[in-house]
Amino acid sequence: MTTTDSHTAALTDAFLTAVHEASRTLSASLWDYWSSRGADVAEATVLLHLGAALLREDGWRVYAEVPDSNSGRNDRIDLVAMRFTAPTGTVLVEAKRLASGQKANALVEDMRRLRPCGLPEHDRFSKHPHGPVIGAVVCTTVGDTLAPWWTAGAPIDQPSPSHDHVGWPALAAQIRACASVGSRALYEKEHAAAPAGTRRYPHQLNWACWVLPDTPT
Repeated sequence: MTTTDSHTAALTDAFLTAVHEASRTLSASLWDYWSSRGADVAEATVLLHLGAALLREDGWRVYAEVPDSNSGRNDRIDLVAMRFTAPTGTVLVEAKRLASGQKANALVEDMRRLRPCGLPEHDRFSKHPHGPVIGAVVCTTVGDTLAPWWTAGAPIDQPSPSHDHVGWPALAAQIRACASVGSRALYEKEHAAAPAGTRRYPHQLNWACWVLPDTPT
C-alpha cells in the first residue's frame, strides 16, 4: 500500500468511525421517539447525528448545505466534513431515504455530481485541508431486502424481482465502483429486548465511500 493509499484508508476509517457512532445515537433517539409520520427516517435527522459524531472527534469541521460550484442548478452538498489533523482530508456527503427506484436514481445523480473542485472558494477565508477528497453517501432503508444487497456490494442489478425500476441497475453499478460499502441495523439492541407489540420495522443505515476524482460514471 502506498503512502497515498494508506492516507486515504485512514481518512475513510476515521469517517466511518463517526458513521458507526451516528448509527448508535440515531438508534437511541428513534427508539425513544419516532419523529416521522411514516416508516422513513428524515435525511436531516441522519445528517444531524453524523455531524454530531464527527464533531465529537478532534480535527473534524463540518458544514451543511454547501453550494456545489459544479452544478448549474444551484445544487448543494448535504454535508462537507473537513479534517485538519492527521489523517487530513475532506469528505463530501449526500444523504437519502432509499425507499424506491426513483430514490435510487436520485442517489445515483448525487454520486455522479460530487467532485472535489465543487467546493466554493472565498479567497483568504478559505482553508481546505491537505489530503484526499472522498465522496460518501449515507442512506436509510426499511425492511429486510435492500441492506443485504447493499452490503454485498450489489452483486446483482436488482435487490429483488419487485425492484424493477431502472434506477436500481444504475445504483448497483455505482456501488460496485465504491471502495467501501456497509450497513448497520438501527436499534438492534433495543429491538431485541423489547416486549412483543412494541417492536419497530427493521431500519438500516447504509454507507458507501469512494475516492474523488475517481468518481464512478
